[in-house]
Amino acid sequence: MPYPSLRLFRPDFDRPTSRPLLVSTLLITMALPQAQAGDIVLWANQQGSGNTSTIEQSSSSDLTTRIEQSGNHNTIDLTQHDTGNTATDLLQRGDDNHIQFSTSLAIDGRFRLEQQGDGNDIGLTASGSGLEADLDQYGDGNTLDIEMSGTSLDITASQIGDNNEIIARHRGHDLSSSASQIGNDNRLTISQSDSGSTISVTQSGDGNHTTIEQY
Repeated sequence: MPYPSLRLFRPDFDRPTSRPLLVSTLLITMALPQAQAGDIVLWANQQGSGNTSTIEQSSSSDLTTRIEQSGNHNTIDLTQHDTGNTATDLLQRGDDNHIQFSTSLAIDGRFRLEQQGDGNDIGLTASGSGLEADLDQYGDGNTLDIEMSGTSLDITASQIGDNNEIIARHRGHDLSSSASQIGNDNRLTISQSDSGSTISVTQSGDGNHTTIEQY
């Protein structure tokens, strides 16, 4: 019997809430025997000031996770372990921001992490196979720190403006790394451990600095 869907607030990232929360805290732990896992949906939408989302998921397949935050202090800490066929969307908009996402023993996972303004900071650590990570930041403090290991891994990282920095460490086989920066202080470091893999880099204006290593 499949585990039922869990839905916490229907997500509508473009519609402001009529009653902003002064403090928003979400703490969820999900752990299922693999035989019972399947078709699990977690949607969470936070709008108001304090904001915090701490979630642990393990031994799950066919897992969809979408967490949205809109304003002020913000933070998302998501940990996944031993998952398969997952789709994860972590979205933030304004103020202090922070996303820390860690996944291990993952198979066939798609991750989208997006921030828009102010403090910013994304940390991603992932291991497994068949993983795709799409990370976007748009303005202010910025920092992307990415570490992925395994096989058939794809990273796409994009920044637009302000202080900027992308650090990507890619280890394994069949790797693809793509990074784009547009303006302001910039810094870009990418390392890959498989000579058969590919790296694509685009930088436009201001500070700039690029370090690429393949070995």
